[in-house]
Amino acid sequence: MISLNSHEIIQLIASFLWPLTRLLGFIAIAPPFGNNGVPVQVKLSLGIFLALIVAPTLELPTEIDMLSLTGILILTQQLIIGLAMGFIVRVIFAGVEMAGEVAGLTMGLGFASFYDPQRFLKLHSSYRFLLLLRCSSPILRLAF
Repeated sequence: MISLNSHEIIQLIASFLWPLTRLLGFIAIAPPFGNNGVPVQVKLSLGIFLALIVAPTLELPTEIDMLSLTGILILTQQLIIGLAMGFIVRVIFAGVEMAGEVAGLTMGLGFASFYDPQRFLKLHSSYRFLLLLRCSSPILRLAF
């Protein structure tokens, strides 16, 4: 029979909660999942699934109590780190979008635009082409 004391249970919860907080912060902001078109249940289930995968591989400090001020500050730190990582991904995607806009305007494709319902914007067709290249090619992922 498995016997766990309260300290071990708190450590198991902390080893799952801190990566979950960082991942949920990332998923809340990152472009594929950060828009209103993705339901909250999908975002939450993806975060829990990824946290279940990542949590066993992490080494966490054993002397920090999750309910202490230090534990809450670490939780806040993990949320801020996740939000910052999602913001960086959003900035990279905005750079690709801007490159597509500039390329489309310089090639005279300003008339060939479409409406993006996720961002409520009109985008040029060259942006879609650059985004497709960026997502499909590993070399271009490093370039953008």
